[in-house]
Amino acid sequence: MSDAIFQNLMRQAAHGDASGYINMAHRAVKSGNEGQMGWNSALAHAMFWTRLAAATQPNAENLIGLADVLTAFAIDARQRGFEMQADYVGAQAIFRLEQAALLGDENAAAKLSMAAEALSPAASAMAAEWEFNGRRDDVAAEDECLRAAAKGDAQAIISIFDVTIQTVLTGGLATSDAVALLDVIGLFGKATGDAAMALRHAGVEIMRTNCETPTQGTADRRIGEAATALRNLLSLVDAKEPGAADYLKSVIGGTDPRAIAIVAADRPDILASTNCAGSC
Repeated sequence: MSDAIFQNLMRQAAHGDASGYINMAHRAVKSGNEGQMGWNSALAHAMFWTRLAAATQPNAENLIGLADVLTAFAIDARQRGFEMQADYVGAQAIFRLEQAALLGDENAAAKLSMAAEALSPAASAMAAEWEFNGRRDDVAAEDECLRAAAKGDAQAIISIFDVTIQTVLTGGLATSDAVALLDVIGLFGKATGDAAMALRHAGVEIMRTNCETPTQGTADRRIGEAATALRNLLSLVDAKEPGAADYLKSVIGGTDPRAIAIVAADRPDILASTNCAGSC
């Protein structure tokens, strides 16, 4: 997906048009249904796009669309054994449906009943607790950040990226889901031209190739993608972007040596970032 496509979505959002993000969510789900992308990755991408859509145009239809994706994501997470993640995301789905109901949507009540049956009691309890504790103020602040991100605000996108990282560290998001979500956030943020966002996304590219299993693509493809990610990091080092050199050193140790060898054929200086000292 090119930067130009994302930039066009940002321009649409700046005029209050969320249709582009809704289309991206539909494309993500279609990719998952057709096997072009893992189902959990497809849902993670759709979750990001529907969040942006609901923040850009917070009408009942978009809130219900977001809730549908959150519900599917929560059910899938529970089936894979990630109960904490399933409860947290499920509570978000219920909360968004309650928002839609407050807007007077007649379908929201029926959707709420169906979601309550499909999701865990813990998710319903968590959503009720949020309502009791004034969670709406927090959600309003989150939506404001999402709204800014949808319009191409690099700092807002960085904030969303870093909050996602923190969610992983606190056990609220499985690593495979986090990689998929961070990948799409990083791609989107990179389109703003922000160097800090480009650095983050290059790191995610490395992480993704390290996390993928053999069933998620050929070894040659994963090695090639890792080599591309290393070249992207090197370009940021060449541009003397703050933190790029240290970041390269921190991730290269976990990178497939075959990818390092591919890059070293043209850029032998990358070996200075490893412990090889030119001997591997």
